[in-house]
Amino acid sequence: MNEIRDLLRRTLVEGPALTGCTIREHILGGLQIAHASPMSIGRIDFAVRRGAVTLAGEVPSLAQARRARAWCVPGTRDVINALAVQPAEER
Repeated sequence: MNEIRDLLRRTLVEGPALTGCTIREHILGGLQIAHASPMSIGRIDFAVRRGAVTLAGEVPSLAQARRARAWCVPGTRDVINALAVQPAEER
């Protein structure tokens, strides 16, 4: 599962559409900052458990929520995308 976590972290941190977001990961019951954006236009928290990825937090646009692409990480079995768009945007 560490391989999935490492690849997901890299995907989220290096994704050009998410550069303004702070990325945090759940590790051993706590949150660790993987990328702190000086712009801080959004926040994405992620966790990986048995191949299932959970995304939570707030992003400023629906496009950014869709670009948090956990499915593209090899080994991912399920994705729970609980990202909220703030302010709310029509789907």
